[in-house]
Amino acid sequence: MKHFTFILLLLLLSTTVFGQENIEHKSMSEKFLKQTGIKQLLDSIIQKEQTKATSNAPRFFNQKNLDFSIKEDKIYFIKNINERLSFIKENINNELLFRLNRYSAKDLSKLINKQKMRKYNYTLIKNHLSQYTQIRLGNEISKLYRNIIPTYLQNIAQRHKKISLKIMLNHQVVSANNLDINLFLNTNCPERKRINILDKENSKINKPQDCDYKQIENLVVTYKRHTFVFDAKTTKINFPSRLVEIKSLLSKYSFEKIPNWNIYIDETKESISIEIENVVLVKKSINLSNKKASKKKYLQINKTVFD
Repeated sequence: MKHFTFILLLLLLSTTVFGQENIEHKSMSEKFLKQTGIKQLLDSIIQKEQTKATSNAPRFFNQKNLDFSIKEDKIYFIKNINERLSFIKENINNELLFRLNRYSAKDLSKLINKQKMRKYNYTLIKNHLSQYTQIRLGNEISKLYRNIIPTYLQNIAQRHKKISLKIMLNHQVVSANNLDINLFLNTNCPERKRINILDKENSKINKPQDCDYKQIENLVVTYKRHTFVFDAKTTKINFPSRLVEIKSLLSKYSFEKIPNWNIYIDETKESISIEIENVVLVKKSINLSNKKASKKKYLQINKTVFD
């Protein structure tokens, strides 16, 4: 038992010493990068690229026929550019620290103090790391403009791409332009309480702009002066948030991941029913017989009063 305890203490001691050496070595490596100007070089190029990408953002948007005035898109683009450049900077900095692992903390200290050494050459190491930094940054920034920025712009374009809409009236496909129909979203967005989302001419649905999908309250379908209201959430059961997305008629998932919506209208003399299908299938109906009966009763009452 004593032998085991001794080994355990020895392991703990060696781990502590190793950890302290790592901390000391990292500190010396960071000092060396700063003293040689490598850190400043890395920071400067990253800052320059952040400024360049941000100032050129309107041009990038214009090339893809995107509207830079849409606040949500502008924030998304600039935020992701900055995060990507910060990621590049952190990665290259870690690579530089790793390359300095070949030198001990003691050797780095001597280099920092520019002491004469036979084995190491301060200027040689500085030039090597400077060249490495510029090459790595060149490669990463090239990827940023060649692959990453086009991906961000494509994501924005996809967000605004209209949803194809198929309308079937009594099992026959019809164009929205040939129907007395409209679609509105009621929201709690401060300046956009009601949003018309139907592009009748092209039988497509416009995605709501400058409004969080979570702020949508319901969808109103008007058809021949009749009103059908569909709630955003099709169930009141407390599903996990990710499952709610694929169980909700008007969720972000429904608008951005489902490229086609269907509307089925069944109309008779007695009733009209409308079904909407995207990630779910929901239905609302109106009994026309009851409406006619109520209207007839109302007219009879009014006639009696005036007589």
